[in-house]
Amino acid sequence: MATFSPIPSYLFGTAFLGLSLSAILAPRREYARFGLPLENTTTTATTAATTSDKKLFSHSGGNHDDEDTSFASPLMYLKGIRELTYGLALVALQRQGNEPAVTTLVGVLAFAAIGDGFVIWAHGGPRLRAKAWGHWVPGLGFLAWAFWRWSRQ
Repeated sequence: MATFSPIPSYLFGTAFLGLSLSAILAPRREYARFGLPLENTTTTATTAATTSDKKLFSHSGGNHDDEDTSFASPLMYLKGIRELTYGLALVALQRQGNEPAVTTLVGVLAFAAIGDGFVIWAHGGPRLRAKAWGHWVPGLGFLAWAFWRWSRQ
């Protein structure tokens, strides 16, 4: 079994931890970075959000012209937690020296990124649609890395 450099796992794991902090600490800004428009209570099915919910979930995002009707969905926090778990798992598995598990996780991360790209393409709107490539390219890179690791184990 080949031994791989741990550096990429630690770098990508740390990057996922940083992305998770972005989503958790500034969920409104994370929408644009990720590639989705902010949700709007007048145009989405999530009209059940109360005024207090909007205040709770719209902090840390800077000033916006549509501050009164747009909000960061609690799903953005779930996205942050998802990326936190990806980063922690990648770092922990690498630290344990579990090479096959790191390879499997990298493959799973590839499909998550590619899937995210399709969601952006379908729901980001014309202005943000190009951001799908910001998910597909890393996803294909992770997929290639996983296949490369798999072929050498």
